[in-house]
Amino acid sequence: MAGLSEDEAAVWHAVKSLGSTVVRRIGVDLAAATGLSGADYGVISRLADLGDGRLGQQALTESMQLTKGAMSHQLTRMAERGLITREKGASGVTVVLTGNGRDVLARARPVHAAAVREHLTGRLSAEERGVLLRVAGRLGEGAQLPCAETAALTTEIAHGIPCRGGRRGARSDHGDEHERHRDAHGDAAAAGYAGAQEM
Repeated sequence: MAGLSEDEAAVWHAVKSLGSTVVRRIGVDLAAATGLSGADYGVISRLADLGDGRLGQQALTESMQLTKGAMSHQLTRMAERGLITREKGASGVTVVLTGNGRDVLARARPVHAAAVREHLTGRLSAEERGVLLRVAGRLGEGAQLPCAETAALTTEIAHGIPCRGGRRGARSDHGDEHERHRDAHGDAAAAGYAGAQEM
């Protein structure tokens, strides 16, 4: 079988670079303003949005798409900074967002939102956002992600991927924006969130 055509190769490389470029730029802004890495923000925002401050470590690991070892090291570093604690129980380890973690998240959310708008949504017209969502929805058809992972995808433009467990992803404080996008464009999710373990 022949290799990719010039047009196909251009599309493939554009998709690869889109997510990584946008996520990297957002991560730089987030770190500069708050000192949080993308993974730090990913953990504390998931704890707040998906578990009301508490999530099993296994569910969090799956949502972040990290290995168990990488997640353990990440949480150790965050615990040392007072962002989270870990509680051992009969059903496993539960990760708990601390008061300090909530305060840091409250300061980081507007920074993250501003960065997403500057580097992504603010550069697209309403029509372009709709096209992106429709394309992402078509490419993601049939994807059955864990519920926690579904809800934790990019909060500005992702919503509604079917998930194992029989429910849609939980809404965050961006819920109204989610609903506007879903109502306007149907159930679709942006594939540009390369590296769902971050932000």
